[in-house]
Amino acid sequence: MMNYIISKKLRQFLYLVVLTSSPLFTACNSSEQRPAEDKQRIVTLGGSVTEITFALGAGVEVIGTDLSSTYPAEVQKLPRVGYWRTLSAEGVLSLQPSLVLADHECGPPSSLQQIEKAGVPVQRLPESISPEGMRTRIRAIATALSRKEQGEELIRRVDQEYSNAQKLVQALPGKPRTLFVYMRGSSIFSAGGAGTHADAMIRLCGGVNVAASINGMKPVSPEFFMQSQPDVLIVTTSGLESAGGIEPLRQRPGLAETPAVRNGHILVVDDLAFLGFGPRMPEAIRQVAETYAKVLQQSSTAAQ
Repeated sequence: MMNYIISKKLRQFLYLVVLTSSPLFTACNSSEQRPAEDKQRIVTLGGSVTEITFALGAGVEVIGTDLSSTYPAEVQKLPRVGYWRTLSAEGVLSLQPSLVLADHECGPPSSLQQIEKAGVPVQRLPESISPEGMRTRIRAIATALSRKEQGEELIRRVDQEYSNAQKLVQALPGKPRTLFVYMRGSSIFSAGGAGTHADAMIRLCGGVNVAASINGMKPVSPEFFMQSQPDVLIVTTSGLESAGGIEPLRQRPGLAETPAVRNGHILVVDDLAFLGFGPRMPEAIRQVAETYAKVLQQSSTAAQ
């Protein structure tokens, strides 16, 4: 009986030896033996592109970005390759990327072409100046990164937040006259006219853009500020910092005479959240809509 048990165990052992050494067994378990694939080395060009890439969970694969990329905080530790509109191919190639994700306005074109000639794929992303454009851009980046499932999940989350923000907009009892001012230093003061990201956001937030008669982002005179009479003035964080704070803005000829400045209705927004049409777009809409509600309430109270 003992001999039979030993023989049976021996046969089982030999069977396992033969099985585990067979090509079929090796093939079935090759995924466990194969080393993990190398991660991509991604350079992102454009603040919105960078923000979406991180929101998709691919931030660990980003090895460099441009100066307009300020969010999330992790990007501050990454190498910078210059400004996305005035790129140097050498700066990008020095990081040895395997993929470049570029905003549709990145340039000059010759720099992107030089990067491609060096054998590095450049994915040019579609324009994003509406909720629909944002969804298209998220899907394009998710596809380029083989993260389609994460892309659809991100869209669902942002759509829900956008829907909630729009409820605030729809509840507004009026449409405040609004002016977006782009500032750089003490000399550059431009108004966000028709066709700009600022114009699109003002309308999404339930306001009226008093600079809609202007095409694009254009410098304007003190007379324009006085004639436009905005109820709300919107500026970006970086613009305000470059101009030296809120006081120089209040003392700007023409602006000081507007209802927005007289009543202290100056709203400071995050550059990318307000202008980038990325994942934080609903957050920016909520911020502006809440400000509009307060301004309209104050106007109603003052009128009584």
